[in-house]
Amino acid sequence: MIDLNRELARIHRRLLDRIWKEGTEIKVRGEDYKEITNVRFTLRFTPVETQEIQHFDIVDSVVRREIVKLTSLFGEDKNTRRMFLYFPELVMGDPPCNLIYHFLYREEKMNLNVYSRSWDILGKWRTDLFTALYSLSIFCERTGTKKGTVTFFVGSCHVPLKATLNGGHRKI
Repeated sequence: MIDLNRELARIHRRLLDRIWKEGTEIKVRGEDYKEITNVRFTLRFTPVETQEIQHFDIVDSVVRREIVKLTSLFGEDKNTRRMFLYFPELVMGDPPCNLIYHFLYREEKMNLNVYSRSWDILGKWRTDLFTALYSLSIFCERTGTKKGTVTFFVGSCHVPLKATLNGGHRKI
């Protein structure tokens, strides 16, 4: 079994290090940021049990309803490539950070690809990550499938420069 918090801390450190070493300074809505773009990483989710992330039950009723619809599609064709949630259709206002969840059943495991427009590494990235992990858990419970990997594709991974102290990183 993996220690999910340790794994997240490792990912957090790696992303922060990459931002500081490779990042570009940009200004967005009057605030200064340092960012890296087109980031990809994978979590090997198989050994993590749902109970470990149960207290992060932040998946709202709309997402749950859409996952139920997807499970019926899965029942019709396990190898379909059409099991995805497109979040701007589900919410009003600003587009969410996680835009698309694409569930893909391969090699007897359910995998999830998450396409995100933006992650503030010192902000709510953990919430976005746990929402994805919990969504996969719900899907697997409903379909009786094993969990595979979760791969994140992030357009902008960034840190607000005002959040740094003496060149260090703020802890979350």
